Amino acid sequence: MHALSMSNRCLKQVFYIAHRTTLVVTGLGGATMSIFDRGERKGMTSVAAAGDAAARERIVETAIELFAAKGIDNVSVRELTGHAKVNVGAINYYFGSKAKLAELVFEQLAIRISKRRIDDLERVLRDAAGRSARPDLASVVRAFIRPYVDPAMKTEGALLAQLILQHRLRPTSTTMRLIKKHFDPLAQRFVGALAQCCPEIPRPEFYWRYTFMVSTVVLTVSDLSPRHRLVRLSAGTADPSDAAATEEALVRYLVGAMSAPAQSTPVVP
Repeated sequence: MHALSMSNRCLKQVFYIAHRTTLVVTGLGGATMSIFDRGERKGMTSVAAAGDAAARERIVETAIELFAAKGIDNVSVRELTGHAKVNVGAINYYFGSKAKLAELVFEQLAIRISKRRIDDLERVLRDAAGRSARPDLASVVRAFIRPYVDPAMKTEGALLAQLILQHRLRPTSTTMRLIKKHFDPLAQRFVGALAQCCPEIPRPEFYWRYTFMVSTVVLTVSDLSPRHRLVRLSAGTADPSDAAATEEALVRYLVGAMSAPAQSTPVVP
């Protein structure tokens, strides 16, 4: 009877914690007792964590694909979760919002593409050092533009261009941090390499030219319309969907721009 009285005075409350997959009972003095023993609980938590990681990865990869194909603003949360085969609330649960997901995608692409560029640039510089020669200007330019035009990285390159444009139009503290962390060091490396290619041109000039290079490439590859404006203007003779032709046209233009004299010679009438 005494035990029953104690039980009546200290009502037990049961809570199901869904994301932990753990059922607990709260009793006298606030102490908790798991329905599962520790080993079972640990195993179930590991399974849940693995499921969470897989779901997050599916969402991120789906976001990269859809954002690149349609533009960030043209992809709804419902479309994202449907393609990723997750609950419609998963975006908010895992990332906080679609905007936060886009920022995470931005950072992942920044890391991947910056590494690719640095690796390519280092190969160009090592080759030049081995020959005791200036780095090849066209090769330095290719190291920068290749992730945008390489068919193997077409999706990632197109999306990165969109994200950079979006940052220019609607910068946030997060995107500013990402640019500073991942792209500022990259810019310094390329400015240094360009200055090695053309030592007769003052280094400060290449900060302008690097910025113009970024703008040229990003604008060229970010047009997602079914009929690209360049195709329309050229009546089909210039088509950015031809990756090889786009790369060669960009290289020709940028090499000419990078190697031009820093100051034009005045024309004497």
